[in-house]
Amino acid sequence: MLSSALTIFVSHERQVTMSLDFYYAPFSSASRVHWALEELGIPYNKIKMDLKAGETRSPAYVAMNPNAKVPLLVIDGKPLFESLAILLYLGEHFGPEKNLWPAANDPARFEALSWTTWGTTELGMAIAMLFNFQEVPPAKELAIARSNACCAILERHLEGRPYVMGNDFTLVDVAVSAVLAWSRFFNYDLTPFPRVSAWVDRCSSRPALKATQVG
Repeated sequence: MLSSALTIFVSHERQVTMSLDFYYAPFSSASRVHWALEELGIPYNKIKMDLKAGETRSPAYVAMNPNAKVPLLVIDGKPLFESLAILLYLGEHFGPEKNLWPAANDPARFEALSWTTWGTTELGMAIAMLFNFQEVPPAKELAIARSNACCAILERHLEGRPYVMGNDFTLVDVAVSAVLAWSRFFNYDLTPFPRVSAWVDRCSSRPALKATQVG
């Protein structure tokens, strides 16, 4: 399949052309990467994988992603896997120009890195535990407690700000809100966290997110 070419203007004298191949499956951790790509508005080649058919376990795919999962982003032939790694790459390389990520010399970059990682390692793990142990009451109760603790942190952080980084939507909101938007599919209750709930609603109404839901 032909790759889409992305032209990046590095200076007035030089430009670089880059290809991005995005391997994904709907309703997976690839969804937030898909959303980020749409928010950035950069050209990319979208390759939908059939998980039930085992396409991610093919030798060719495993050679690119030993984890045999989605997402995978191939950048000029070089594979990058794990949604967190891909989101950080996209933020650092394309986000500043689109006002979706702090510039390298902006102190806010440390906050962006911290919250994006927290959304995966703390909140993401708690919500995943809740999903996996729906039918195991003791483990489910622990997962709810962990998820609530994370949401309490986020609730305090969102006081006086509409988005994680302040007044403006960024890829940090993509990374974190996608986890909680997914949790609503298995009835995780955000009612005790009104700021978090309203923030998830704001993020979920983004046109770029809706664009990912067509396939």
